[in-house]
Amino acid sequence: MEDILLTIKHKILIISAFPPGKKSAGQNFTRMFLERLGINQELSITHLYFSFNNDSAEYDKIPKNIEEVKINNSMVHRFINYILLFFMNPLFIKRLNFKLILFLLKNKRNYDLFILNYSQVFMYSLFIPNEKKILIAHDVIYQLFSRKKGFIWKIFKYTAFLTEKLVLSLPNTEIFTFSKKDKVLIDKLYKKSSNNVIHFYLPEEINNIEINHYDKKSICMFGAWNRRENFESLVFFIEKIYPLLNEEIQEFRVRIIGSGLSEDFIKKIKKYKNIEVYGFVNNPYKMISESQILVAPLFEGAGVKVKVIESLACGTPVVGTEVAFEGIEFDKGLYLAKKPTEYVQIIKELFNDVNLKYKNELRMEFLKFYQDCEKNLDYIIIKKLQD
Repeated sequence: MEDILLTIKHKILIISAFPPGKKSAGQNFTRMFLERLGINQELSITHLYFSFNNDSAEYDKIPKNIEEVKINNSMVHRFINYILLFFMNPLFIKRLNFKLILFLLKNKRNYDLFILNYSQVFMYSLFIPNEKKILIAHDVIYQLFSRKKGFIWKIFKYTAFLTEKLVLSLPNTEIFTFSKKDKVLIDKLYKKSSNNVIHFYLPEEINNIEINHYDKKSICMFGAWNRRENFESLVFFIEKIYPLLNEEIQEFRVRIIGSGLSEDFIKKIKKYKNIEVYGFVNNPYKMISESQILVAPLFEGAGVKVKVIESLACGTPVVGTEVAFEGIEFDKGLYLAKKPTEYVQIIKELFNDVNLKYKNELRMEFLKFYQDCEKNLDYIIIKKLQD
């Protein structure tokens, strides 16, 4: 981060839907954002985060000027929220905590800036309507629900639109998205200009990768498998794509990386001799860089898919859906497939085409495109405070 010194100690309150850590893309972004923002000792930062699995904050470099507060929202809290606020979208009210609301009402004049990280905590902006605030929109929630099928999802789509419009339309609000696609969508849906398009941070482990080896005929799948859209993509691969690959290709390997799979499911897929299940890996990027292909058959979700960004930065091409690739303006290394037979055909071709030269060129081109410090949220925030 460019070293920008502030002459006055600024107080910032950040509320995150997830704790900083490495277990998911959201946690990883939160961790790196706080680490980088914490470099500047002229900032006094209070970070409030929600934890549903007793996860604590985990850092590589613990910022000394950040006070961390874990908020546990019990099932009772959530049930009361759903009953009292039945007319609002459940994703927005799951993390509403009345003690935190009282804290904001009492202390809102004590901070120079409020940052709400993830749409799941945007409802708190209603209690600081006139304060200076930044909303970090990882997804457009209306789009998320519009892709789901069934009557109940239509209701949730409607409530998502109303709730999202309410929080995004408040005064003194800047909206940050991770793609031009989401920026345009917010502008179109809510007539509210999202001021900046920012980039996800690339972990230090990716920046330190040297690609001098890859495993031939190797496929990687990577994600937080407790998220329904990720798990369904894995099931689709195993049930629809994998059998066809077995018929067409000999001696390929599939690596499944990420936490959240049940023990029963792990036992089921471990029966396949060429599928390897690794679970949570502290540094998955070496394994991704050594794979020939990453497969991402996602059919639901919204926003930019971080696994695709990270795979390209590791020099590994991605075979996936339009949903997997949306919002990514870089067009090399992305191979669109719609049917299982198309996945198989593309995978066969890539097994022949992807080599060290291909991987290193893909990595270098993507990093040149993506590494722009002025697209980093910490840089933008510090510059705004300085101005």
